[in-house]
Amino acid sequence: MQAFDRKERDKQLRRTDIFNAAERLFAAKGFNNTSIEEIAREAQYAVGTIYLYFKGKEQLYFELLYEKMKYGASKVRKELAEIDDPLEKIRKLIQTKLIYFKENESFFRIFMTEQFNLKGMAMDDTLRNEIMRTFRSHIDFISKIIREIMLECNLKTYDPVHIAYVLLGMIRLTAYHWVMEKKHGSIEQAADTIFNLFFHGLMGQHTDENQTHQVAKRGKRK
Repeated sequence: MQAFDRKERDKQLRRTDIFNAAERLFAAKGFNNTSIEEIAREAQYAVGTIYLYFKGKEQLYFELLYEKMKYGASKVRKELAEIDDPLEKIRKLIQTKLIYFKENESFFRIFMTEQFNLKGMAMDDTLRNEIMRTFRSHIDFISKIIREIMLECNLKTYDPVHIAYVLLGMIRLTAYHWVMEKKHGSIEQAADTIFNLFFHGLMGQHTDENQTHQVAKRGKRK
Protein backbone atom coordinates (compact mmCIF):
# COMPACT_ATOMS: atom_id res chain seq x y z
CA MET A 1 0.00 0.00 0.00
CA GLN A 2 2.81 2.43 0.88
CA ALA A 3 4.58 1.65 -2.39
CA PHE A 4 1.35 2.29 -4.29
CA ASP A 5 0.79 5.59 -2.48
CA ARG A 6 4.34 6.70 -3.18
CA LYS A 7 3.98 5.76 -6.84
CA GLU A 8 0.75 7.77 -7.09
CA ARG A 9 2.36 10.76 -5.39
CA ASP A 10 5.27 10.62 -7.81
CA LYS A 11 2.83 10.48 -10.72
CA GLN A 12 0.96 13.54 -9.44
CA LEU A 13 4.22 15.43 -8.88
CA ARG A 14 5.29 14.76 -12.46
CA ARG A 15 1.94 15.92 -13.79
CA THR A 16 2.21 19.09 -11.71
CA ASP A 17 5.74 19.73 -12.97
CA ILE A 18 4.56 19.30 -16.55
CA PHE A 19 1.52 21.54 -16.02
CA ASN A 20 3.70 24.28 -14.49
CA ALA A 21 6.23 24.11 -17.33
CA ALA A 22 3.50 24.17 -19.98
CA GLU A 23 1.76 27.11 -18.30
CA ARG A 24 4.95 29.16 -18.26
CA LEU A 25 5.74 28.46 -21.90
CA PHE A 26 2.19 28.88 -23.20
CA ALA A 27 2.02 32.25 -21.44
CA ALA A 28 5.40 33.40 -22.74
CA LYS A 29 5.26 32.06 -26.31
CA GLY A 30 1.64 31.20 -27.03
CA PHE A 31 0.11 27.78 -27.56
CA ASN A 32 1.01 27.37 -31.23
CA ASN A 33 4.63 28.44 -30.74
CA THR A 34 5.29 26.00 -27.91
CA SER A 35 6.33 22.42 -28.58
CA ILE A 36 6.18 19.29 -26.46
CA GLU A 37 9.99 19.16 -26.67
CA GLU A 38 10.24 22.61 -25.12
CA ILE A 39 7.79 21.68 -22.38
CA ALA A 40 9.84 18.59 -21.62
CA ARG A 41 13.04 20.63 -21.34
CA GLU A 42 11.33 23.23 -19.14
CA ALA A 43 9.97 20.49 -16.85
CA GLN A 44 13.34 18.68 -16.92
CA TYR A 45 11.84 15.43 -18.16
CA ALA A 46 12.38 13.32 -21.23
CA VAL A 47 9.93 13.86 -24.08
CA GLY A 48 8.72 10.29 -23.62
CA THR A 49 7.70 11.12 -20.04
CA ILE A 50 5.36 13.82 -21.29
CA TYR A 51 3.66 11.31 -23.58
CA LEU A 52 3.22 8.90 -20.68
CA TYR A 53 0.75 11.38 -19.20
CA PHE A 54 -0.65 13.25 -22.21
CA LYS A 55 -1.41 12.23 -25.78
CA GLY A 56 -0.19 15.58 -27.05
CA LYS A 57 -0.07 19.32 -26.52
CA GLU A 58 -3.83 19.77 -26.97
CA GLN A 59 -4.72 17.25 -24.28
CA LEU A 60 -2.13 18.81 -21.97
CA TYR A 61 -3.71 22.25 -22.42
CA PHE A 62 -7.28 21.06 -21.90
CA GLU A 63 -6.35 19.05 -18.81
CA LEU A 64 -4.54 22.10 -17.45
CA LEU A 65 -7.70 24.11 -18.08
CA TYR A 66 -9.75 21.49 -16.25
CA GLU A 67 -7.43 21.47 -13.24
CA LYS A 68 -7.51 25.27 -13.00
CA MET A 69 -11.31 25.32 -13.27
CA LYS A 70 -11.72 22.67 -10.58
CA TYR A 71 -9.32 24.38 -8.20
CA GLY A 72 -10.87 27.81 -8.77
CA ALA A 73 -14.41 26.57 -8.16
CA SER A 74 -13.29 24.67 -5.06
CA LYS A 75 -11.52 27.75 -3.71
CA VAL A 76 -14.69 29.84 -4.08
CA ARG A 77 -16.81 27.26 -2.25
CA LYS A 78 -14.28 27.05 0.57
CA GLU A 79 -14.11 30.83 1.00
CA LEU A 80 -17.91 31.15 1.08
CA ALA A 81 -18.60 28.14 3.30
CA GLU A 82 -18.82 30.08 6.59
CA ILE A 83 -20.80 33.06 5.22
CA ASP A 84 -24.57 33.16 5.73
CA ASP A 85 -25.52 36.52 4.22
CA PRO A 86 -26.05 36.02 0.44
CA LEU A 87 -24.86 39.55 -0.38
CA GLU A 88 -21.65 38.97 1.53
CA LYS A 89 -21.31 35.68 -0.34
CA ILE A 90 -21.47 37.57 -3.63
CA ARG A 91 -18.94 40.15 -2.43
CA LYS A 92 -16.55 37.41 -1.27
CA LEU A 93 -17.10 35.43 -4.47
CA ILE A 94 -16.07 38.43 -6.60
CA GLN A 95 -12.99 39.09 -4.45
CA THR A 96 -11.96 35.43 -4.43
CA LYS A 97 -12.27 35.00 -8.18
CA LEU A 98 -10.33 38.17 -8.97
CA ILE A 99 -7.56 37.26 -6.54
CA TYR A 100 -7.47 33.77 -8.08
CA PHE A 101 -6.99 35.32 -11.53
CA LYS A 102 -4.24 37.52 -10.08
CA GLU A 103 -2.48 34.52 -8.51
CA ASN A 104 -2.81 32.57 -11.77
CA GLU A 105 -2.06 35.41 -14.15
CA SER A 106 -0.01 33.28 -16.54
CA PHE A 107 -2.82 30.82 -17.12
CA PHE A 108 -5.45 33.52 -17.38
CA ARG A 109 -3.35 35.25 -20.01
CA ILE A 110 -3.21 31.97 -21.97
CA PHE A 111 -6.93 31.40 -21.64
CA MET A 112 -7.89 34.88 -22.80
CA THR A 113 -5.47 35.03 -25.73
CA GLU A 114 -5.74 31.43 -26.97
CA GLN A 115 -9.35 30.45 -26.32
CA PHE A 116 -10.59 31.25 -29.82
CA ASN A 117 -7.59 29.61 -31.51
CA LEU A 118 -8.31 26.34 -29.70
CA LYS A 119 -12.03 26.03 -30.40
CA GLY A 120 -11.56 23.85 -33.45
CA MET A 121 -9.26 21.37 -31.71
CA ALA A 122 -10.39 17.90 -30.83
CA MET A 123 -10.93 17.15 -27.16
CA ASP A 124 -11.52 13.82 -25.50
CA ASP A 125 -15.29 13.47 -24.92
CA THR A 126 -14.84 12.41 -21.30
CA LEU A 127 -12.68 15.43 -20.55
CA ARG A 128 -15.06 17.75 -22.42
CA ASN A 129 -17.97 16.44 -20.37
CA GLU A 130 -16.05 16.91 -17.13
CA ILE A 131 -15.14 20.50 -18.04
CA MET A 132 -18.76 21.27 -18.86
CA ARG A 133 -19.99 19.55 -15.71
CA THR A 134 -17.58 21.60 -13.58
CA PHE A 135 -18.61 24.83 -15.26
CA ARG A 136 -22.34 24.14 -14.96
CA SER A 137 -21.93 23.18 -11.31
CA HIS A 138 -20.19 26.50 -10.68
CA ILE A 139 -22.96 28.42 -12.48
CA ASP A 140 -25.56 26.54 -10.42
CA PHE A 141 -23.69 27.41 -7.21
CA ILE A 142 -23.65 31.13 -8.08
CA SER A 143 -27.25 31.18 -9.29
CA LYS A 144 -28.43 29.68 -5.99
CA ILE A 145 -26.84 32.57 -4.10
CA ILE A 146 -28.47 35.05 -6.47
CA ARG A 147 -31.79 33.29 -6.00
CA GLU A 148 -31.44 33.78 -2.22
CA ILE A 149 -31.04 37.53 -2.76
CA MET A 150 -33.99 37.63 -5.15
CA LEU A 151 -36.27 35.78 -2.72
CA GLU A 152 -35.25 38.00 0.17
CA CYS A 153 -35.93 41.14 -1.88
CA ASN A 154 -39.00 39.84 -3.71
CA LEU A 155 -37.35 40.11 -7.12
CA LYS A 156 -39.17 38.09 -9.75
CA THR A 157 -38.09 39.77 -12.98
CA TYR A 158 -34.71 38.16 -13.47
CA ASP A 159 -33.49 34.66 -14.25
CA PRO A 160 -30.82 33.87 -11.61
CA VAL A 161 -28.90 31.64 -14.03
CA HIS A 162 -28.73 34.46 -16.56
CA ILE A 163 -27.57 36.86 -13.82
CA ALA A 164 -24.87 34.35 -12.82
CA TYR A 165 -23.52 34.42 -16.38
CA VAL A 166 -23.61 38.23 -16.39
CA LEU A 167 -21.72 38.39 -13.09
CA LEU A 168 -19.06 35.97 -14.31
CA GLY A 169 -18.73 38.04 -17.47
CA MET A 170 -18.14 41.18 -15.42
CA ILE A 171 -15.49 39.42 -13.35
CA ARG A 172 -13.74 37.93 -16.36
CA LEU A 173 -13.61 41.17 -18.35
CA THR A 174 -12.38 43.09 -15.32
CA ALA A 175 -9.62 40.51 -14.85
CA TYR A 176 -8.83 40.73 -18.57
CA HIS A 177 -8.42 44.50 -18.31
CA TRP A 178 -6.21 44.16 -15.25
CA VAL A 179 -4.02 41.40 -16.72
CA MET A 180 -3.81 42.48 -20.34
CA GLU A 181 -3.84 46.27 -19.95
CA LYS A 182 -0.87 46.61 -17.65
CA LYS A 183 -2.71 46.38 -14.34
CA HIS A 184 -4.39 49.74 -13.94
CA GLY A 185 -5.03 50.07 -10.21
CA SER A 186 -5.67 47.34 -7.67
CA ILE A 187 -7.58 44.21 -8.58
CA GLU A 188 -9.03 44.26 -5.05
CA GLN A 189 -10.49 47.73 -5.71
CA ALA A 190 -11.97 46.36 -8.92
CA ALA A 191 -13.88 43.83 -6.79
CA ASP A 192 -15.69 46.68 -5.03
CA THR A 193 -16.59 48.26 -8.38
CA ILE A 194 -18.07 45.01 -9.68
CA PHE A 195 -20.01 44.41 -6.48
CA ASN A 196 -21.51 47.91 -6.50
CA LEU A 197 -22.50 47.66 -10.17
CA PHE A 198 -23.96 44.21 -9.59
CA PHE A 199 -25.82 45.25 -6.44
CA HIS A 200 -27.39 48.42 -7.84
CA GLY A 201 -28.16 46.78 -11.17
CA LEU A 202 -29.90 43.85 -9.52
CA MET A 203 -31.86 45.99 -7.11
CA GLY A 204 -33.07 48.48 -9.73
CA GLN A 205 -36.62 49.61 -9.09
CA HIS A 206 -37.96 46.14 -8.32
CA THR A 207 -37.95 46.08 -4.52
CA ASP A 208 -40.16 47.96 -2.12
CA GLU A 209 -38.58 50.89 -0.28
CA ASN A 210 -37.98 49.08 3.02
CA GLN A 211 -36.38 46.06 1.40
CA THR A 212 -34.14 48.22 -0.76
CA HIS A 213 -33.05 50.25 2.26
CA GLN A 214 -32.23 47.19 4.37
CA VAL A 215 -30.33 45.39 1.64
CA ALA A 216 -28.53 48.60 0.60
CA LYS A 217 -27.20 48.98 4.13
CA ARG A 218 -25.56 45.58 3.81
CA GLY A 219 -24.40 46.34 0.27
CA LYS A 220 -22.47 49.38 1.47
CA ARG A 221 -20.53 47.48 4.13
CA LYS A 222 -16.77 47.18 3.55
